[in-house]
Amino acid sequence: MSGISISQHTKFFDWQIEKIEKDRLRYLKSMVLDLRKNDRLYIGKIWGYDTSRGSLIIRFRKGDLPRLKSPFSMCYVKSSAGVTSSWNFNYEEFRRSHTEISTFSLPVFYMKSEPDEEWRYIGFQGIEPEFFNHIRLDLEEKNHPLIVLGEEDPPIKYLINLRNYVNQNPEDNFLNLSVRYNPKNWNPKLMGQPDIVLSEALTHVDENNLTIIQGPPGTGKTHLIAGICKHFLALDKKVCVTALTNKALIEVAEKPGLGSFLGQHRIFKTNLSGDEQKNLQGLQCCENPGMPVVGGLILSSYYKLSDLLASIRSLTQIYDIIIIEEASQAFLATIAGFTRLGKKVIIVGDIKQLTPIIVDENNASRIDQNINGIIEGLKTVSNNYSPLSHRMRYTYRLSNQAAKQTGEFYSHSLVSVSPLEEKISFASNFTHLFCEKGGTSLLKISIAHEGKRPITAIKVITEVVKDVKTQNPGFTIAILTPFKMTSYAIYDHFMHTGIGVEELIIETIDRIQGLTCDVSIILIPFDGVAFAFQENRFNVSTSRAKRGTLLITDPMIDMLQSPTIEVKNYLASCKIVGL
Repeated sequence: MSGISISQHTKFFDWQIEKIEKDRLRYLKSMVLDLRKNDRLYIGKIWGYDTSRGSLIIRFRKGDLPRLKSPFSMCYVKSSAGVTSSWNFNYEEFRRSHTEISTFSLPVFYMKSEPDEEWRYIGFQGIEPEFFNHIRLDLEEKNHPLIVLGEEDPPIKYLINLRNYVNQNPEDNFLNLSVRYNPKNWNPKLMGQPDIVLSEALTHVDENNLTIIQGPPGTGKTHLIAGICKHFLALDKKVCVTALTNKALIEVAEKPGLGSFLGQHRIFKTNLSGDEQKNLQGLQCCENPGMPVVGGLILSSYYKLSDLLASIRSLTQIYDIIIIEEASQAFLATIAGFTRLGKKVIIVGDIKQLTPIIVDENNASRIDQNINGIIEGLKTVSNNYSPLSHRMRYTYRLSNQAAKQTGEFYSHSLVSVSPLEEKISFASNFTHLFCEKGGTSLLKISIAHEGKRPITAIKVITEVVKDVKTQNPGFTIAILTPFKMTSYAIYDHFMHTGIGVEELIIETIDRIQGLTCDVSIILIPFDGVAFAFQENRFNVSTSRAKRGTLLITDPMIDMLQSPTIEVKNYLASCKIVGL
């Protein structure tokens, strides 16, 4: 059988759920004050609301600050918890007995304060409306209740929903597709110039119930999705866009073409946060994505939309159009379930970009040697439906040189239409480290002995970033790495050297799909290199910048047995630079 059996499919999700719950249990059983001591939990006070940015302001003691742009679960502390110093309970008991309400939260900026001040104030976004309603009286009366920031709650419910869908729908055609991927079987049709891409897509959607669109880096996937939504909203169709992240959903709603529908209150979003309401006037809250609106667009995350899968038989084809965005990060079961919700289905993603994050991925093949076929759902669906597949090829982000390099992953089909083509260069004392015409350069530094905290390279990055930031104050600069430990080391070093981190992006590669920046610096420690140079991860990391990318790693890269010929060719095309 070319597919994976339903029992093996279910076994995969059971394994993932068990792994995540086991890791989570260790956190839950840890004492709250121990977690705080180890920088895995933070305690602060609600201090106010920044109306201009739609942000909740939290006060923390200096030296006990959460990292910016790292997601947390924010918990409102009951008075029953008592004085902080006497907390003698673990995190599980805290959540069960001493928390009134919790919300997702994201620290995004520091407020100005005096260097010798004892306290620091951080603005948080992503706060759910229910949490704001709960603290409304506190804000009005200027009370300052305690909050606790714990690690973000894992997506267990989403995986449970997918497992149950697989169990209950063994006849689903998508679940029984061949999972033996053969790149020779997949030949997507190349789409035309940017001004005709929308009409091409709409023609295919009109003629077929399933459309697959591959969008390589910077080709305008979100712009295309917004155009498709605008077309069908004008026809009073019921439309849904679903994506893994809230960021991707908001980017669709922000497109100018949908402005009139926002003004008419015809665009709805699940888990609408206070800052989203503030920044996108007219965006409505959607409580139940299972109740489509005629002439309306519902934006829903995979997690929220997956709640409908338990009732799929009564909800089949409730939408006229459903668009599955960020589809490279969708499991096969995700795509299978969501396609049932729409009369016409448009899958938008890129099989050469990030795949779903799983725990203990090296052991996944013990369940089935072809297990990647159900993990990488987009690749499986694309391989089985090649005649319905299309590739966008004109990239606005990448320069000619960068498009040529990244084209290694797309059969050399990318064409640059970058508006910066003649203005790629920028002022810096380190321009010799970057390619004059964009693309990726390679700097080799002896760091193999420094593990995942290569301080030698981090010091170089500090000097480069300080200079580029000073001479180009409007630039977006990203510092990327495959490993959490390395990103934390970079962040901590920048904090200690006094370089502001608010305007920088310091992140792991697995969290930056969709990012566009002016300049990126990629640090790859020579520790876990197979993970770092995995084709999809490498492609995503090297295709973020409009002006130039600097890749820093150890000279032993020359002896690397590259996972794919595409990565090897890309590295060979990099300009070798030196300090």
